[in-house]
Amino acid sequence: EILKIRYEIPKLKREQAVNIDSFMFDEAHLAAELLSSASDRTITLRECDDIISRRRGGYWYADFEKKYMAARETLAFFQSLNEVKIDIDSIEAGVHKYAGSWFEVDRHYRNSLYSLKKAGDDTTVIKLIEDVQKAYLNKYLLKLNDSWQRIVETHDLKTHGAVRQNGFYTKKIMPFCDGQKKIGVIISDALRYEVGVDIMEEIRREDKFEASIEPIVSMLPSYTQLGMAALLPHRTLRLDGKGNVYADEKPTTGTQNRNTILSGACKGGALAIKSDDLMNLSRDAIRDYKRDNDVLYVYHNRIDSVGDKRDTEERVIEAVHEAITDILALIRKLASADYYNMIITADHGFLYQDQPVADTDYIELGKEWSEAFFRD
Repeated sequence: EILKIRYEIPKLKREQAVNIDSFMFDEAHLAAELLSSASDRTITLRECDDIISRRRGGYWYADFEKKYMAARETLAFFQSLNEVKIDIDSIEAGVHKYAGSWFEVDRHYRNSLYSLKKAGDDTTVIKLIEDVQKAYLNKYLLKLNDSWQRIVETHDLKTHGAVRQNGFYTKKIMPFCDGQKKIGVIISDALRYEVGVDIMEEIRREDKFEASIEPIVSMLPSYTQLGMAALLPHRTLRLDGKGNVYADEKPTTGTQNRNTILSGACKGGALAIKSDDLMNLSRDAIRDYKRDNDVLYVYHNRIDSVGDKRDTEERVIEAVHEAITDILALIRKLASADYYNMIITADHGFLYQDQPVADTDYIELGKEWSEAFFRD
């Protein structure tokens, strides 16, 4: 009070305030200033990163880190959005462009909302959340969905050159069914591509692992039962009137049915297990499974279990972060039992907007689609 810090610091330019770290009020002012600048788009992502880098070692930084991260992720979202030009002329091109850079929009949208919701509820934060939501929906999501819809309606989905989900087992798993190599497969419900990038980066930070990522085109319609069935060994897939899926006329719902299909296809033995059950096993018990089976399918369900329920769907973003933690724990668990080869994949992804879907955002079905035999 004697120094009148709370009155003097706001008079300083941002470049001057950055060099002061003796007072908590300066940290509070600078964090709020970054949020305000992010809202007005009067600061670049590079400038924001430079300020955060200089403040990170300060005594008061931890108390305001959430606000700093909210400003940083919001700027990253708008930068990635501004760099995207939605233009798809084939399935292969769309997959290539999305996996190359467009996924960053989804990634930073998710991270910006996650950070903003932890940054408080002042008017600047509320305005930023609204700005991010509107920009994501109007400048990206609707355009991307419309472009993909045109491609789906005008291209043969069976002959494109991108990797298809129903070829996953043949291309990725069958080479391990020779009694010589072992593989652990983690299938996480609704783990979309951009979350996979986050997981890859986390894996690479651990010295003993190497990781890479590639996109795969899911089945249509894109829903759990069909996606899970497509990842199993099969020659044909069939849907019944209730949405159940059969692989070579065998039911695919549930761990036991999947276990039956896997074990019958892999000469070296294959096993399906739920992730919670795996985490409760000892290292020696997992090693026994590994000794008797070339392939281990681990089924994980965090994101879809939250996002598929009306009462919890608003927690999808938090569930993604929890899922990343879960999957890293599963990787370490398998590695402790000497699994040296692992694949992480999903049955489908997800779309998320943190606001109700307007009636005008739905696609009007033509006559040929007017009588759907199954609605999920």
